[in-house]
Amino acid sequence: MKTLNQTSVLGRWMHFIGFPLCVGLTALFLMMPAVVVSQTQAPVNMGTTANFSILAATTITSTGGGTIEQSLGLSPGTAVTGILPAQVGGEWHVADDVAVLAQTDWVAAYGDAAGRSGAVTVSGDIGGMTLAPGVYESMSSLGITGNLTLDAGGNVDAVWIFKVGSTLTTATSSGVILINGANACNIFWAVGTSATLGTSSDFKGNILASETITDNTGASVEGRLLAHTGAVTFNGSEISEPGCIKGVPGLDIEKATNDQDADLAPGPQVAVGSTVTWTYVVSNTGNVPLTSIQVVDDKVGTIGTITSLAPGASSTLTKTGIAVVGQYENTATATTTYIYDGEEYSDSDMSHYIAQVNTPGLDIEKATNGQDADLAPGPQVAV
Repeated sequence: MKTLNQTSVLGRWMHFIGFPLCVGLTALFLMMPAVVVSQTQAPVNMGTTANFSILAATTITSTGGGTIEQSLGLSPGTAVTGILPAQVGGEWHVADDVAVLAQTDWVAAYGDAAGRSGAVTVSGDIGGMTLAPGVYESMSSLGITGNLTLDAGGNVDAVWIFKVGSTLTTATSSGVILINGANACNIFWAVGTSATLGTSSDFKGNILASETITDNTGASVEGRLLAHTGAVTFNGSEISEPGCIKGVPGLDIEKATNDQDADLAPGPQVAVGSTVTWTYVVSNTGNVPLTSIQVVDDKVGTIGTITSLAPGASSTLTKTGIAVVGQYENTATATTTYIYDGEEYSDSDMSHYIAQVNTPGLDIEKATNGQDADLAPGPQVAV
């Protein structure tokens, strides 16, 4: 397990450059927001809980007002207080089979999130930090004061999983800020006991709390409040379905022979034995980054590997060969495996040339008085 430990980093600095200089640097370092890099994860399988804005076990209560965009579910309890069906954009499921199934799916979803390995350890308050996609774990409670920023790095399929040992608490007017393509649907909070969202806070993601969830006045949630054994208290806030722009991988390769897009035969005419240059332009036509793109030519062999390619970006590879006699055709293929769905994506493009042997040639044309008089009698002239 990797651990985020600012103190140990400072200790090494102080040992290296000396205590006096580090006194000022220490204060500056602690004021800087931490940027933590974790690793790629698949999203948690939410099952039917993905249909609910609120799911509870004992009671659901509200002080009145607010809106719930998706469904409301309660099982095995039956008491819903202060919420009218008109406030619920989805369906109303109280102590019915749908709510029972959702609670069953809660167990699977929580187990999925809590069972993820390779977590970066965090503790205390993560407000002010910028976190890359991955798994983060607090052995006890976790708080957010100010803003927590989640940076997808341009990948709309980026996933964050927070494993919280006990309570999750957000401060008044705190926020979870999503940048560079981050989506609320791909944020999961597996809370060991209870979660409390502060007054006028702005929260993102799916809360899977083992016990209770309290959503205080004026809070807005882009996500879901899903409690397994206790109550959900909803104090007139707004709960919207989490935004979810899905990644669409796209790959294109365009191959040229001697700078000509020779998809069709015969292609450029070249001399046998001359140098032929093939150009391979690989483009990311999707909305997610691609990595480890392999480019292979069926006649020439391996062209190269493109380490990474951002959406809309292109990379150019070249290869040379010696022209052989006759009509020539070869096909290039670019291939990558998308890390979030495990599927392979590829594209191919062919190119042509025709090569002829250069042979010596000589010609003479004779004319008489400007006429091509190959045959008699030729032009008539005076003696």
